[in-house]
Amino acid sequence: MMSIGVGAGTTVSLTLGDLVMRSHIGVGTGQRPVAERRAAYERVTAMAIKHGFRVDAAVFSLDDAPKAWQAQAGSPHAKVIVRP
Repeated sequence: MMSIGVGAGTTVSLTLGDLVMRSHIGVGTGQRPVAERRAAYERVTAMAIKHGFRVDAAVFSLDDAPKAWQAQAGSPHAKVIVRP
């Protein structure tokens, strides 16, 4: 799953290696009718239930919150999680 938001810009660069052996579904959710957005969400959740998802994460303790902010600013290519 890839999310490209306003902050990421309107284009993405991919190599053939990024695309080989993968499934791709594009949904511009903000401009689709509610029923289509719901159907897309249900497809994604069904895939997650059947196959699972792996999300790269960088985990920091609350004491290391400044490091978490630095990581986020540096685009760690992972979700930044701060645990109390």
